[in-house]
Amino acid sequence: MRGRRLALTVAGLLCAGCGSGVAASHAPAGQWLVQTSGRPAAATAPAGPGAAATGAAQSSAGPRGATPATGAGPVHPATASAPPAATPGSYPASGSYTQTSSTQPTPSQTSGSGTLAVAAPQLTAAGSEEDETYRFGGNSLTVHDVFATDGSVLVSRSGDAAFSPALPVVPAGLHDGMTWGPVSFTSGGASGTLSGSAGSTTQTTVGGVVVRIVPITLHLTLRGSFHGTPYTATSDESLSWAPSLHLAVHVHMVTDAQYATAGKYHSVLDVSLLSTRPE
Repeated sequence: MRGRRLALTVAGLLCAGCGSGVAASHAPAGQWLVQTSGRPAAATAPAGPGAAATGAAQSSAGPRGATPATGAGPVHPATASAPPAATPGSYPASGSYTQTSSTQPTPSQTSGSGTLAVAAPQLTAAGSEEDETYRFGGNSLTVHDVFATDGSVLVSRSGDAAFSPALPVVPAGLHDGMTWGPVSFTSGGASGTLSGSAGSTTQTTVGGVVVRIVPITLHLTLRGSFHGTPYTATSDESLSWAPSLHLAVHVHMVTDAQYATAGKYHSVLDVSLLSTRPE
């Protein structure tokens, strides 16, 4: 169970910036989203509701009760002069999650449909901040993204995990062949690095609509301890970033984790948006 929690936590750390990603952390069997509530905490240990999980938007300091990024300043509704963010509303989505471990070699898989609820963006000194909440099977995960004035997309929080500094999922000046990182970060007692690269701009179809996308690959490493047991983990994520939507329309993520004494764990997450427009 420890390894499963860790694998899901790492998946969450990456997917948190995916725009259309969904992951789980300490989810009950058969569920692949974590229920989150309360104030954001640190991802010191991959345990309990609210450990890090995947997402792809940035949180807002608005009606949903989220708070702006540290030092962001006063919050105001986003205006035409603010950095663009994803269109508010509820987007249909679907996905699957598969997990194996050294103690559970037979894969366990969960799949289903759900929604991505995007809150109205709020303008702060950091840019346009937005809450995006993924809901599947009665569970939910909220991620907090900052669409910065320089064009970058930063993830400052996923579930109850806060990142310092915020993670650059989409860098400023994104272009084909671009690379960035490694960016070092901390989350409570855990530490890690994030690196990224962009492929060649192409097109895909979402709900019958042709969308221009930039393939982005993210690599994350994480090291820490859980209940005194050291762990290491890596996660590799491929996402289809749609600049026109300010969302990722597809995410595929592979996570591997190992405890010093509890064996190895492996998970695969795949999530897609089913429409370019909220319902």
